[in-house]
Amino acid sequence: MNDLSVLDRFKPFAVSVITETGFVDRGDLTVPQGMSDGTIISFDQSLANTGYAVLDYDSVVGISILEMDVIHTISRYGNKSWEDTLDRCTQLLEKVTELFLKFSPAIILHEMPPVGRGMYRAESSVVTATVIRCVGALKGVSVSMVSAQRVKKYLTGDGNAKKQLVKKALGQRFEIQLKTPGLKWNEATADSLGIAVTYLENLPNYN
Repeated sequence: MNDLSVLDRFKPFAVSVITETGFVDRGDLTVPQGMSDGTIISFDQSLANTGYAVLDYDSVVGISILEMDVIHTISRYGNKSWEDTLDRCTQLLEKVTELFLKFSPAIILHEMPPVGRGMYRAESSVVTATVIRCVGALKGVSVSMVSAQRVKKYLTGDGNAKKQLVKKALGQRFEIQLKTPGLKWNEATADSLGIAVTYLENLPNYN
């Protein structure tokens, strides 16, 4: 009996891993159903600060966090001017392209841009999502989006939950992995991680 048949038979809630350094309880890992192994990059995008999470999903081990950080762009033309918007998009394009070259993702995710809110926030989300999608198209990588409300509902049970509650829920679930040196843990990276987890564990809604 191989590892996959064992998982199919018993459908565990968690997977534990034996490493060279001993036994590690990986209760934060889950096994997405119907997903091929590979790397995923998820973005919580905005013009000034774009959080991202790079995850490895494995049909046996589950979800592992490879990298989390925030892409910061700087204003060189004055905030809320078209020159500033376009220049920040160019900065983001360079950074997103670097991530693609470094990790060769199988799929890209980003937050669904908001509707009916502050014009600048919506514009910021749309133009940066367009940058991400253009890089994905050039690299031949599929891109999907997940709404913030869906993420909040899935992780906390409340579609209008505050960001801190989402961060807390993910922090409890990925407590062990988040101790990895170099991982940035803040609201932006928590949102990007939440987007990926919500997508991976609700695949029938996105296929």
